[in-house]
Parts: sequence; structure tokens; C-alpha cells
Amino acid sequence: MKRKLIVALFLIVAAALGWWAFWGWATRRAEAEPIAFIAQETGRGRVWACGSRRMQGFPKDFELVCDDPSVTIAQISGPPAVWRLKGVVATTQATRATSARVLLVGPATLTHGDLPPVKVDWSFLEIGLQGLPNPTRVSVWRTGPRLEAAGAPPLAAESVKASIDLASTPSVALPAGGARLGLSINALAFAPLAELIKTPTLNLETHGDLAQAAALAAPGGTPARLESWRVAGGRLDIRKIHVWSSQAGGPTIKGEARLGLDEAHRLAGEANLSAKGLDEIARAFGLNLDAAAVGGLLGGLLGGKAKTAPTEPGAIPMPLRFEKGAVWYGPLKTPILLPPIY
Repeated sequence: MKRKLIVALFLIVAAALGWWAFWGWATRRAEAEPIAFIAQETGRGRVWACGSRRMQGFPKDFELVCDDPSVTIAQISGPPAVWRLKGVVATTQATRATSARVLLVGPATLTHGDLPPVKVDWSFLEIGLQGLPNPTRVSVWRTGPRLEAAGAPPLAAESVKASIDLASTPSVALPAGGARLGLSINALAFAPLAELIKTPTLNLETHGDLAQAAALAAPGGTPARLESWRVAGGRLDIRKIHVWSSQAGGPTIKGEARLGLDEAHRLAGEANLSAKGLDEIARAFGLNLDAAAVGGLLGGLLGGKAKTAPTEPGAIPMPLRFEKGAVWYGPLKTPILLPPIY
């Protein structure tokens, strides 16, 4: 009996030492990953830095802790933008290294040349990664986000969810190099907007596909990456746009859009939308909107066949087209001009 206890104790000690050795080896490998990532990002116009970095989480997790991180991002023109955070904690399980959770500790501060700094804070912000080392899905969950800038009212929301699928799954089929995007914002509050639309908060839900998303990983700054995406035939197909008021009877916008960039680097494409509950906004500008009248006018101008029909009673069709730097409302060219994005 005594011999069995000694053997069992020996096995336990051996297993503990083996796990400790494995954890140490894996930790060294994990510490090398940020170095490779930082070098790769530098070539893409983003320079990352950590005030201090350490590994923790033994025995079951690997936690990379970065205190006072910052990222300097090259801009299309002018000085770079610099983001600074309080901290970042990236966690992955030793037995499941293909997924990771990245916790961002706020607040974050953005500085850009001589402009006043912008502060972003939140109650909770986590990024999920799946399919490592080459992520197939990225998801973001944020609660209580709040953006503040000197001289401007704050912008806040109850929660924000975002996701990016970079590889096909049984439920998501993507073309080579494409990505599927999703975004949901709950109770967005911005005082000037609330005054205009006569409702305290808005909600947003949208999803679509980004063709040639892989081209955005081209070396260089933002202009080079956007140009690479444009030349590759990149486009954003938004299959669902839904914006609605948290208040009953408030504004609602629904539709879809197909967008890209033209040779002059301007927005190009079209958006087929319908809107409801815009009467208060229209009256603020001295206008009187009537869904039937607007729909009939567009139908007549389009030869009796409007491209977009209201999906609900009282909805107003809003067929928009972005072409050669101009914005068209149905067949009518508006005075709005679109400048080059880069």
C-alpha cells in the first residue's frame, strides 16, 4: 500500500513538472507572437507598443497582459493618429489554443495633431477570436460605450455588437478573399440627433458581405490598402439596413445597398431604402412629406415603375445612387457632391 502511494505521488509530481515545462515552453512561444504581429502591423502603417508586457494565468490559461498600450496609425493626410489604452489582457486556454479572448481596459484616448483629444470609455469591451493562428471569425462585444470630445456633446450607446467572418462555415458561404460583416447598436444617444429626429435614442442592425476583403491587408498605409481593394474589384454588399427609433412611432429606415469606389476614389453604387416616421424632421425644414405623393412622383418619373417600393404603409421610397461624385435621388440629381475618400 505504501509503495502504491509513493508511485502515485511520483506520477503526480512528474505530471506537474511536465505541465510546468510545457507551460513555460508555450509561454515563450506565445511571447514571440506579439513580436511577429507588431512587425507585420508596422508594414501596414500601424505601430503598436506596450508600456510593459508579461505572461500569467498558470496553470490552465495563457494570459498576455499589456499595460499602457498604444497604436500609432498613419493617416491619409496629415499627422498620424495615436490611440492609447489603459490595458489589454489576451487570454487563451492551454487546451484550446485556436480561440482567444481579448479584454480591453478603458478609457481610450485618441490624439491627432493639434486637434483636441477624443476620449472613449466603456463598461466592458471584449474581442473574441476563433480559428487561430489565422482567425476565421472576429467578434466584438461592448457595453456602455461613450465618446467624448472637447466642444461636442457626448455620443453613447447601451451596447454594440460586431462580427467579421473570414472563412466559410456550414451556415456562411463566402467567396475567396471575402468577409461577412455584422453590426448591431442598441440605444444610440446623441443630443443634436435626438433634437432633430424628435426621439431620444436610435437602434441599428446591419449585415452584408465585403468582397475582396483580403486586399485590405496590402502593405502600406490606408490609401494604399483602399486602392488595392478598389483595383481588386472590392465592394460592400449590405443586404440589410435597419435603423429604428426606441420610441413608438419614431423614424424607421430599411433597405439594402451595394457600394464601392470609383476611379477618382469617390463613393459609388446605390442604396435602395424606404423611410417611415420622418414627418417631424420634414416639418422642421418646412417640408410636408406624403408617402403616396412621393411614391407616385417617383413612379411617374421612372415610367410608372419605381425601383424601390415602400414595404410598409406610409413608408417613403428612397432610391439613392452615387455616380461620378454626385448623389441621385431616383432620376433626380441632387446638389450634393461626394469628395474623394483618399
